Amino acid sequence: MSPRYSLAVRAALIMAVFAVAGWALDWSRLAGRINAEFLFGILAAQPFILASTAIQSWRHALLISDPPPPFRAAFCGFILATGLNNLLPARSGELVKASYLHAHYGIPVGVGLAAVTVERLLDILMLLLMAVASMTVITLDGRWAWIPALLIPFIALGMAIVPSRLGRLEEGLARWLGQRRWPVIAGVVLPMLRHARTHMSGRRLAGMALLTAAAWIVGAGFYAVFLGLAGDGFPTLTSCAMLVVVTAVGIAIPILPSGLVTFEGAAVLALTANGYDLNSAFALAIGLRLCMWCTILPLSMLILARRGTGLGSVMRMARGHGAQPATLVAREENS
Repeated sequence: MSPRYSLAVRAALIMAVFAVAGWALDWSRLAGRINAEFLFGILAAQPFILASTAIQSWRHALLISDPPPPFRAAFCGFILATGLNNLLPARSGELVKASYLHAHYGIPVGVGLAAVTVERLLDILMLLLMAVASMTVITLDGRWAWIPALLIPFIALGMAIVPSRLGRLEEGLARWLGQRRWPVIAGVVLPMLRHARTHMSGRRLAGMALLTAAAWIVGAGFYAVFLGLAGDGFPTLTSCAMLVVVTAVGIAIPILPSGLVTFEGAAVLALTANGYDLNSAFALAIGLRLCMWCTILPLSMLILARRGTGLGSVMRMARGHGAQPATLVAREENS
């Protein structure tokens, strides 16, 4: 789809959402949900959001190298990328994690992208487990809630097999990129695969999987705390997990930056399924969005103003005015 038609489709979707909201919602009842408890719920959720971000930042640092780069560097890069994901389409702020550490700490771009790729795979696995567990409890009344545990051996087997297969993939891509004479792409992609092959052993990935689980569990706490204070009481573990999964899917739909509109729609869908009326669900969905913006967005803008994104140095490298791909490969081999 061309950019012109894509923009038209997005604009039509937004107008349709606002038209439906204006027709279906009782704005006085919706406004009644925005009270002192609503604001306090947003503030009370911030420690959980920051703690989850800190765990994910530490995971990112550990995925980059051993010993890892400074935690502060990974934390600032992660905050900056998360904030920019709220402003840029298709979650392109993820690239900033690699560019920020490259510009300020000399971390090869390919290494940073390798860490981001493994992070996304681990997050997808965690969401799948949460979705299966939630649906199992909901549909089978908890009698077969142990079924998701059967997935664990398969995940462990995948963690053991995938790193060993990366060598063949690297060799094949090296030949393919060499034939097409794409040195810049090769200088980023090949170090990324080499890093994943040499640093992502099965035992190391298992540790990263535990950090991923901790980050998502702590992150789910902000949903529970906000709904417990601003909603009709604390949600059950199953409903909270399902809310996390559904809204994560909403964020991933690349219609607008950070799943704007789709996140809120997914949250309304999950909340109404858990007994909230449409007006309350819409107000709480807005509150969940504000929870994610309240601290992360101002912090990311502060880091952006003081430190930048590092994308400029990466672009200069791509044009041949900065570090060459060969330099990045050498750095990766010495790390």
